[in-house]
Amino acid sequence: NSYNFLEHVSVVTEESQLRGYLKHALSGDFDSAAALHEGKRFLQSLVSCSFDLQGYNVLDPETVTDEQGQIAFDALLASL
Repeated sequence: NSYNFLEHVSVVTEESQLRGYLKHALSGDFDSAAALHEGKRFLQSLVSCSFDLQGYNVLDPETVTDEQGQIAFDALLASL
């Protein structure tokens, strides 16, 4: 996941880990205000570097139109 680097994110690799992770998240030791703040910052950064490919279908990646290619190219240039 692209958000695993956030301090409050725990990656569950085994179902047996859930109890401990949930216990921590619901405890007084978990800083929910900091987690909310960092989550908002992450979402804003994700939105700021995203763009609309107008109809692109991730399930059919072979059908990128010329217009969608131009949109991606323009977004890349704008980000430089």
